[in-house]
Amino acid sequence: MKKTTKAANRLVVEEAAMDDVSVCPLHPATMDRLSIYQGDVVLLKGNRCRDTVCLALPDEECPEHALRIGRATRSNLQVRLADVVFRARVPRRPVRRARARPPRRRHRRGPRGGPRRGVPQAPLPRRLPPAPLPTAIQHHKQMAEKLLQFKSIMHAN
Repeated sequence: MKKTTKAANRLVVEEAAMDDVSVCPLHPATMDRLSIYQGDVVLLKGNRCRDTVCLALPDEECPEHALRIGRATRSNLQVRLADVVFRARVPRRPVRRARARPPRRRHRRGPRGGPRRGVPQAPLPRRLPPAPLPTAIQHHKQMAEKLLQFKSIMHAN
């Protein structure tokens, strides 16, 4: 005795030939009627508001009113063999690239711009003081040494 469903998107659960959690084989005519293409992501809703997603694959051996899912998927949906599940197609979304962004200024500081409380703050790097200028005495000593070197070179010639 065949169990049929009233709505097109309600399918009877049958045992899958292979126990793959990520796929649910459907008859090609059922896929055409529901406008599902091979490899589409399908949302299955079971008992007690349980739902899971899987990929739709065509299977000629599967009956038109049935959906073949594995044991793990049936347990996720909390359904048994010959139960009815609701099928919905998940809309395709464009693939987006993840971007790493620095935290916003509000999050680095407190909510009002002050330092965060309870979180240790790293000290801000300080600028090094400028190198000290030579004093007048050091300057005179350097000039005297240069003068002596110049005189010794001149007298040597």
